[in-house]
Order: sequence, then structure tokens, then C-alpha cells
Amino acid sequence: SGSARFEGMQLINQSKENLRKLRGTKISMVLQNPMVSFDPLYKIGEQIEETFKAHTNFDDTTIRQKSVKLLKDMMIKDEEEVLRKYPHSLSGGMLQRIMIGLSLCLEPELIIADEPTTALDSITQFEILRLLKDIKENKNKSMIFISHDLSAISYIADYILVMNRGKVVDRGSFKDIIKNSNDPYTRFLIEKKIKVMKKYKEAMKKT
Repeated sequence: SGSARFEGMQLINQSKENLRKLRGTKISMVLQNPMVSFDPLYKIGEQIEETFKAHTNFDDTTIRQKSVKLLKDMMIKDEEEVLRKYPHSLSGGMLQRIMIGLSLCLEPELIIADEPTTALDSITQFEILRLLKDIKENKNKSMIFISHDLSAISYIADYILVMNRGKVVDRGSFKDIIKNSNDPYTRFLIEKKIKVMKKYKEAMKKT
């Protein structure tokens, strides 16, 4: 139940065709596990090509050029070689960069990032977060960032909604959430984060 609106359009009860036209062009998504988000049977270049062919009238040469540019924009080297590779031969970080590039290639107004760093190691997590923050700030994109990771949220979010069992229980800036949280679930997340940081600082003192 409820309402979901985008640029004045009620999304609930829209036809599948209308929603298909919105996906990728106006609203795009970055999923949480890049290792299983690509089809293992097709090369990276073929999967990028499929996105352009589904939503544009670009010819093959233009699609190839834009595919190479997509990888360059995501700071991936050896673009032509990467386009010829299958997903299993690339790292999770590279696949996540490609997925972010795909989410941007048709110039959407809104990016939905669903736990985009969960399946990545800590160094790659930071690189992806830095990339997403740069996109938000320098490409003038709106972003819904879904996560249980308070560190990631504090780094990237301007405004936070905390949800518990499908309902919004706290909202505000990161400082508001830390200082004035009302819901037990929110306080649990904060306490858990504080305990982890305390143990980390103690471990650093011992080294």
C-alpha cells in the first residue's frame, strides 16, 4: 500500500512497459553483489551493449565507443581487453565499477544503490564509496543509498531515514540520528558501531 512517485508520476500500478522505459534511462540501480549480478555466459562488452541497444538507437560503432568511455570513466584500464572478458575473470571491485558505469551511461536522474559495498573487501569498499560520493557531488545525481553500515552512511548521506519493519522510525542528518534517535533499533545500530570503533582503537594501541 502507499504511494511511490517520481517526477510527479505514480509508479505503483504502472504498466511493465512504462516501468521498463524508466529503468536505466530515468532510474537506475546498483546491486549489492557484483559477482552474481552479471550473466556468466556473456562477455562484459556484450552485456554493456545490451543496455544501449535496449534504450537507444545507437549504431554498433557508437555503442563500442561509449562502452570504452564507460570503462574509462570508471577508471578501468585496458578497456578493450576488459570488454572481451567474462565476469568471472574480473574482481568484485572491477565488476562493481562496471555496474556503476552502466547505471550512469543513460544519464538517469536517480540512482538506487542497494548495499553496494557489502560483498567487497574494506579497501575496495572505500574506493567504491569515494566513487559514488564523487558521482553524487559532481554529476548532480540524486541517490538513494541503502545500507546497514553506519560508516558508509555517515560518509555519503546528506539525509537519513532509519526503517524498522517497513516503517520510518528516525530521520535527519547523521548528527541528528546519533544524538536524538528515538527507536531502539536505531540505538542498537549506533551502540554496535561504537563498540566496533572502541575495539578497533584498542587494537591499534596494542600494535
